[in-house]
Amino acid sequence: MTIDGGDFLKNIPIPLDQISWSLLKDTLICFDDIERKSNTLDLKDFFGLISILKEEKNCKIIIILNEEKIAEETDLEVY
Repeated sequence: MTIDGGDFLKNIPIPLDQISWSLLKDTLICFDDIERKSNTLDLKDFFGLISILKEEKNCKIIIILNEEKIAEETDLEVY
């Protein structure tokens, strides 16, 4: 008997992204090339996520960026 992965995943009552978020803790996370982010990503939201990962998930965060290449003046102020 074989189980189709797609059908199997449809029957899981909790979405997998919620499971993976709940398992994320005590992890080293590296964000690279932040200056090349999409214009739709607000840097305040990004740092909010960083804050949650650090404070609630006890993650260690590394942020790699080129300060001289941050696109918008508001992003530079937020940084």
